[in-house]
Amino acid sequence: MMKNRAVLTGMGMVSPMGFGVEENWCKINRPDGKLCEVNFSTYHLEDPPDIQYYEVDKNRVKEYFPSQLMKRMDYFIAYALIASKEAIQKAQLDQEIKENAQRIGVSIGSTFGGMGFAERESLRFKQYVQKHCYPKISPYLSIAMFQCAASGQVSILNGLQGKIYSIPNGNTSGIDTIINAVQCINTNNVDVMLVGSSEAPITPFCLSSLFELGKLSQEGPDHHPYIFSEQNKGFFLGEGSGMLVIENYAYAQKRKAKIYAEILGCYSTMDKDVTIAGKRCLEKIFKRYDIQKKDIDLIMAYGEGTSNDKKEIEILASVFGEELLSNIPITANKCIMGHALAASSAFDMILGNLCMQYNHIFHMNQGDDRQLINENQWNYVKNKKLQKDIRCVLCYAISFGGNFSAVIFRKMD
Repeated sequence: MMKNRAVLTGMGMVSPMGFGVEENWCKINRPDGKLCEVNFSTYHLEDPPDIQYYEVDKNRVKEYFPSQLMKRMDYFIAYALIASKEAIQKAQLDQEIKENAQRIGVSIGSTFGGMGFAERESLRFKQYVQKHCYPKISPYLSIAMFQCAASGQVSILNGLQGKIYSIPNGNTSGIDTIINAVQCINTNNVDVMLVGSSEAPITPFCLSSLFELGKLSQEGPDHHPYIFSEQNKGFFLGEGSGMLVIENYAYAQKRKAKIYAEILGCYSTMDKDVTIAGKRCLEKIFKRYDIQKKDIDLIMAYGEGTSNDKKEIEILASVFGEELLSNIPITANKCIMGHALAASSAFDMILGNLCMQYNHIFHMNQGDDRQLINENQWNYVKNKKLQKDIRCVLCYAISFGGNFSAVIFRKMD
């Protein structure tokens, strides 16, 4: 049991599907994400690889900020600011920030941070050097490229003065910020934490690095990613930000905040063998927080479309047992909006809570022609939405190095 109960009171989201929680929820139930193709023209390559991705609408992003401010920050900061603003508004925190700013903290995770800003400035630097000129680069490079930049800007521009953290744990970062927030609330260092993750990896450098790892799908733009499939072919990269407001339950009650869900438990482990890390993490979270496995109504799976998918199902089958797992719906979002790395785990938590709020589970957009792993054995929400009373949701994420992080939310009565 937690010393202080932690609850969810606000959410904000920007993704390739849209801007805002409501728009994303509407579109994920009618998936129509369009793939874009990487522009390698600035590199003058003779035979560039064919790489597709899901992209946030940059023109809409620019509507949120003055042009001078956009020049000073990377898109991963902009996404975090947009999602944070919505989460703060949803939680009705404006008055609390004015009166209690020192008790409201920030924790944001990212994998690549401001790599896009750094990449553009690196190209400028190279051009100056080739002309034998003193290289001129943006004075804002040092505060735009670091992973801590999003936490700093969100804190400054929203007037938050409590604890501040940056969590560079890769794909698990979004859930890891929840773990961080719960620790801060349990030690009474804060009353509220604004947490989540942000990612803007749609740059030739980032895409090329993942391409060389063999992680990216080379399917054409008319294909949706295969997940939990016998024919896994990699993922299409995505981007965006998801932010959540986590509060001390007593504080949320005192200010009469709308409470979406309670965090029943959260945990993180690491092992070079992700199956060992995953089994240990999930078993620990159920035992430590005295949660019954049979109470889980929905699994928001990682499902990235690589060989890890089989390991993921192995973890779930081992932890829940075949009979119990066969009755728990499994869905995932990366096949619809792309793999947004750290931001995907924040998307999972937000979408999982929306499924719980509406008692509606979105499907994974996998056609009838696709055979999923042990499809007849497990309860995949494959290509038809599912109406179900949902009171408890498990979300988890896996990082490339073997990190495994999980969180369980329960609907508040």
